[in-house]
Amino acid sequence: MNKLFPAAIASIVGFAAPAMAEDFDGPYIQVGIGAAEGKSDMDFGSWFHEQPSDTQISGTMAAGYAHSFGRFNLGANIAYVLGNQNAGRTVQDYAPNPDEKNDAISVRMKNMWSVNLEPGVRVGSRGLLYGKLSYSWAKGTWRIDRPLFGDTTTGKMNLKGYGLGAGYKHNVAGQLYGFTEVQKTWFNKQDVAVTFDTSTYHDYYDTTSASAIVGIGFRF
Repeated sequence: MNKLFPAAIASIVGFAAPAMAEDFDGPYIQVGIGAAEGKSDMDFGSWFHEQPSDTQISGTMAAGYAHSFGRFNLGANIAYVLGNQNAGRTVQDYAPNPDEKNDAISVRMKNMWSVNLEPGVRVGSRGLLYGKLSYSWAKGTWRIDRPLFGDTTTGKMNLKGYGLGAGYKHNVAGQLYGFTEVQKTWFNKQDVAVTFDTSTYHDYYDTTSASAIVGIGFRF
C-alpha cells in the first residue's frame, strides 16, 4: 500500500492536459471500489511497540454538490465506507518460551463517515483535478486474545480524525463520469485502560486509514 499510494497520485496527475473543460456543477452521487490499508501504532508500554497493518477491498458511497468559479471548482460531499476494515493484528509473547501460547492483539474499524471539501481545477476537455480535505469519524474495536489464560478482552473506540487526498474526474457521456482518487486519514490517539485480574494497564492505539479507489458518478 505504501507503494500504491504515490503511484496512484502519479496516475491521477497524468490524466491532466490543458484545454476546454466539461462542466462539473451541481449535485451528484458516486460509488467506488478499491484497496484500503488500515494501520495501528500499538504502544503497550514496556511490553511492546509495533505498527501492524491490513490491506483489504473497500467500497465507498458519496453524495455532494459542486460549483465552478471560472476554471476553478469547489465541491463538498459526505461519504461512507462500506463494510469493516481490519487495522492491524500482532502476536506477542510474555516470555521467550517456545511452548507458550501467544497473545493476539487486533484493531478493527467500521461505520466510517467523512465530510469532504474538494477544491479543484478543470483540465483537459472533460476533466477535473481536485484535492481533498476531510474530517472523518468511525467506530473502532480493539481485541486481546490470551490463549494461555483462556480469555478475550475487547473494547470500543470513538475514532475522529482529518484526511488529505487527491482525485481526478472524467466526463464519460452526458451526466455520467468516472473518477479515481487516493486519500489518507489520521485518527486521534486512543488511551485504553485494560484490566487483567486486579491490575490495570494503559495501552495506546494510533490508527490510520489509506485508500485508492476508482468509481463512477452521476451529476443531476
